[in-house]
Amino acid sequence: MNALLIKLLNMSAAGSVLILAVVVLRALLKKAPRWIICAMWALVAIRLVCPISFASPVSAFRATPSIVSESGEVEVFRPTEGSEKPLLEVDTVQIERPQTSAETISNIPGTSLAVTQRSRDVYLPPLVLFYLLGFSAMLLYAVISTLLLRKKVAVSLPQRENIRVCDEVTSPFILGVLRPVIYLPSSLSGEEKRYVLAHERAHLNRFDHLWKPLGFLILSVHWFNPFCWLAYVMLGRDIELACDEKVIRKLGHNERAAYSQTLLNCSARHILAACPVAFGETDVKNRVRAVLNYKKPAFWIILASLLSCLVLVVCFAANPTVSQKSEPTPPPMQETALPTLEPLHRQQEGTTTHRMTLDDVYMLANKGMDLTWADLLAFEGKEIGSSQLIWRFPIDDTYCLEAYDGELDGPPEHVLLLIADENGEFRAGPGLYIDILNQDIYAFLSGAHTRSITVTSNGKTKQPSLYLLYEKIWRDNGWLVADGPPLQAALTHPENISEVTLADDFTVRFDSYARKSGLQIYDEQYRPLREDWYGDTAVNWLAQGTYYCVIEVYGPQGRYIASEGASEESVYRAVFRLIVDSEGAEAYAPEKASGLTTASLHTTGGDCVLTEEFSKESLNMLESWLKNAEPLPGGTGCPFGSVLTLTRPDGSKISCCPAEDSCGVVFADGKYYRFADDNEDFWMLFGLQFP
Repeated sequence: MNALLIKLLNMSAAGSVLILAVVVLRALLKKAPRWIICAMWALVAIRLVCPISFASPVSAFRATPSIVSESGEVEVFRPTEGSEKPLLEVDTVQIERPQTSAETISNIPGTSLAVTQRSRDVYLPPLVLFYLLGFSAMLLYAVISTLLLRKKVAVSLPQRENIRVCDEVTSPFILGVLRPVIYLPSSLSGEEKRYVLAHERAHLNRFDHLWKPLGFLILSVHWFNPFCWLAYVMLGRDIELACDEKVIRKLGHNERAAYSQTLLNCSARHILAACPVAFGETDVKNRVRAVLNYKKPAFWIILASLLSCLVLVVCFAANPTVSQKSEPTPPPMQETALPTLEPLHRQQEGTTTHRMTLDDVYMLANKGMDLTWADLLAFEGKEIGSSQLIWRFPIDDTYCLEAYDGELDGPPEHVLLLIADENGEFRAGPGLYIDILNQDIYAFLSGAHTRSITVTSNGKTKQPSLYLLYEKIWRDNGWLVADGPPLQAALTHPENISEVTLADDFTVRFDSYARKSGLQIYDEQYRPLREDWYGDTAVNWLAQGTYYCVIEVYGPQGRYIASEGASEESVYRAVFRLIVDSEGAEAYAPEKASGLTTASLHTTGGDCVLTEEFSKESLNMLESWLKNAEPLPGGTGCPFGSVLTLTRPDGSKISCCPAEDSCGVVFADGKYYRFADDNEDFWMLFGLQFP
């Protein structure tokens, strides 16, 4: 049973990648026939239930060799080797890195060192029991739902064929697998009944009364996987849309409007108790929109959709082919004569050496595990280890090479190519080095380590200064945790900090860094003014003056430690100075939003403007919402990243930040206001897609 569970976990992990690919294609192929999207979900089902798969040279899993077994199968989960107990080991995409000594970390200026110890591996039997309980609960839910539904329709009148009318139901559906029956509410009018029957018969013709229960059974097997729940929900929506398309292809424009009205009428009633094989009306808003806007798909759209299915099969439904990795070919180099070194741990006086270059690093990396200390000591270097053998070989201000341990007359254990950090120092931090003995130096030097954060304002783009806040590195005896200097120490040299002037185009962009906190504001004495505001909203409604802005960001992730279930990580402070040279817009309040003449929405994607001359009706609607907005004392967890600036008749301006999720909420100077139940119509006023 333990082996079966591990196999199931790996199948589920591989299926999750295919699910994400289908979700992306589903969003891109909005005009594609829904039956093709349903076919994509069928590929997902096959991937989730079939224990074997064919191999493809273009499989997406070729990019993650650490989770591919020697036989070519995806193995994110595997039993722990060398253990008599049934233990589960979790693997992931990772970059191997050597263990570094405590001295390497503790030598970082302004840092403190801490070591923690954690448990390893996961004991399988309780996990098996937990899985079986979840699987049983899903099946029990299906049985109880079906029995309750059958009890509800026990009293019904037959009409014709497999159609029955029941007073107890309020929405049409199909019940049954081998002998499906269409149940209709007795309140349906004649025209409504005609459209509903056409829709339900389309379900039967497509065998949806079989596919949806099968989908629920697969979901029950993979109940622990949230991606499978997402797939099941989307499958239900696509099944309904596919049936709608099948019906409306035969209807005229007026009949489509009547069909849409029938959908709305049915949706107004309560849906039946949840049951895996019951078909109620779902996602009516999007279905009505699709019905009214339906156009026969062009040939090229159908062709592109079918080609997408082929891509799914060969790239995401297939395992990678297993082949021998070829050694990278280094650039042509002239051979360097190696001096005779006696003893090997010290370069002898009179020995001819030269400074190492990146071309030399390529040559050394190509030797792989045949690289020796003699090869390294042919270059200028310095012994920097006290209790262990460590040599550093300078290259330039950006790179250096460090070699660790091993036998003096043999190979070193680790040879690290390091890149200087933001302070120009060389250290073995996450994302700042690779081991050239077993890692891809070409990918590293081609820019895989490049990181950037930029701030644009007043037409100029600057790069904030970076200061280490926190770093965690794994060693055999636990985590090495290093803390950076306090913020006040980082800000004692303001001449080293980038400066920007606040303007309406203020934007912060991230490259390979990942944001950890919102933008925090400090005054010139480094006292906190705004610390818990969302995103970059803290720069709004500031008085004239000079401020320091701080954003905490995650640095490049280090290797994943499977036994700990965590990765090595680093966190930095991105710091820049902000000059506010003029009073900006006032903070919005409902009583101020009268007689608006313009409304300008600034987003990361650009600016949109409503004016009286060209958008009078939209501007009036926006003013009505904002004038009647109500305070939201408890606040909200909504994201706020855009700025709405409103101009009043006297030329003065007020501003607020609209929520960038489904909430009809705006934020201004620490206060929240609700103007509607949702904000989809708000974004449509500016011609923007709902975020």
